[in-house]
Amino acid sequence: MTTLQVNHRITKFGLNNVGELVTQTGYFTVVSVTDDSARLWGWSIPLTDSKYVFSYDGIVRAGLNFEKLKVFGKELLKEVKIYLPKIEILGIEILEDSLEIYDERHNIFTPLGLEDIQAARLSMIDKIEETAKKRGLFEQAKENAETLITGLLEQTYNPQVYKYIFVAQ
Repeated sequence: MTTLQVNHRITKFGLNNVGELVTQTGYFTVVSVTDDSARLWGWSIPLTDSKYVFSYDGIVRAGLNFEKLKVFGKELLKEVKIYLPKIEILGIEILEDSLEIYDERHNIFTPLGLEDIQAARLSMIDKIEETAKKRGLFEQAKENAETLITGLLEQTYNPQVYKYIFVAQ
């Protein structure tokens, strides 16, 4: 019987100021199928396949770079122009403890390595971004950003007096 030993050493750690405003989150479960088999003249050789079928849950966050937000109050016109930065995905978090493995087959002729699994995870992240955009994450994030920013500005520019105009950058 073997004993698994794992050692960790942090080689770099730094802090950065963040000017991001997350205005919408989406939750997902994604199922990934990674398989490979030995091939001869373009044909898959029977009994040489390796396959992983697994799923992860996670969170995708969308919002804007708050540092790029520009606000101009025009006293005479009684309006506030808010130049809203482009909404973007600010982060995708895969919940590692949500891993579910449905099928795991290994074959010595076509082993799936860490590079294969990492490539599957990266393509999974691309699919999550694509799906989030198609399902309206950006539109909802923009709407929420406008609501939040309006709430922040109400202390300075009374919405009963000032007209709020949002301009996409």
